Order: sequence, then C-alpha cells, then structure tokens
Amino acid sequence: MKGALTRNSEGVWMVKWSDLHSFGHGTHWMFTELSPDSNSIHFIKDGEIRYKTLEEGEKVEFEMVTSGYDEKNFTPFRYAKLIFPDVYEFQKEEWIKEYVIKGNILFSIDEISTIRDGGTMMLFNRGMKQKPFYIHKDNWTLHNDYPTTDENMVKDKATQVYILDKLEKYKRDCEFNLNEVDNIIEKVNMS
Repeated sequence: MKGALTRNSEGVWMVKWSDLHSFGHGTHWMFTELSPDSNSIHFIKDGEIRYKTLEEGEKVEFEMVTSGYDEKNFTPFRYAKLIFPDVYEFQKEEWIKEYVIKGNILFSIDEISTIRDGGTMMLFNRGMKQKPFYIHKDNWTLHNDYPTTDENMVKDKATQVYILDKLEKYKRDCEFNLNEVDNIIEKVNMS
C-alpha cells in the first residue's frame, strides 16, 4: 500500500492513505499510526543503506500490521509498518553474496517433504548428495539436522536468507510448472 507521512495534532506520525474514491464525495482518506519500529526512512545511496528522519508529506510504502487486541471489545490494534522493497532486495543480495563468499554449499530446493513426526518439513534436492535443511514443526525455525534442536538451529543470517531465497525460487518453479500443466490440459486434443 502507498501513502504519505503526516503528523496528527498530538505530533504522532501517521500514514495518510486511501483505497476509496467516489465521484460524489471524492477521495476518502484514512490515517493510520506508524508502528513503533517505523521511525526512519531507509534508502540506498552509493552502494550503502542509509537512513533519514521522517518528513511531512514523504511518499511511503507500508503494510498493515496488528499488534494485539483490545481486551474488552477485541478490536485489533493496527499500525502502518513502513516497508522499503528496494532496500530489502539490496540487503538480500548482500546476504547472499556473503553466503557465497564464505564458501558455503550452493544448492537449490526441488522438493519439500513433511516428516511423520507431526509436521517437521524437510527441504532438499534429490539430484544433489547434500544434507537437507529442516523447518521445525511448531516454531518454524530453520535447522541443519534432525531432530530439530536448539543446537542445530541455523542462526547465521546469510544462510537463512540464502535458504529463503531458494524457497522463493522453488515456489516460482512450482507456479510455472502448474501453469504449464494447466495449459496442456486446456489444449490437449481429445478428438
């Protein structure tokens, strides 16, 4: 979602945004308070991630986040969390470079399997003789051995980002293959 930064009368930073417009009443503006961790603008300059203070009227991208609920009426506490897609992609590429430079094993994921222990997932490539990674069945942490324990949890950020990147590629490959099969089913000649 996109909007612009503004402050309310108490000086609280908010995002002014709209997804509604009517010809009779014009644009319907919404104001959502920034999440506590959205306290600066992130950008890339000279190959580095930089930060600057929030500015009135600055155009921003954000996503809605819920941080809990009112105990009496269960109304969600919703905030606008600033997101910076270009910075995220830049940072991701830096982590992947670090993973490669450290000499870690390069791999791809071509299968995800669920172990019959209640849901631990195994990420692996059948063609490579590499040890699989595991996702804990309850807390979704990454592990490099089974059974998943605190001792074999993957804590290295570069490795975590590399694995997540490979999962995203696996997802794209699955979507492509599904579209190909749908296309074949739609066009197969049954006469």
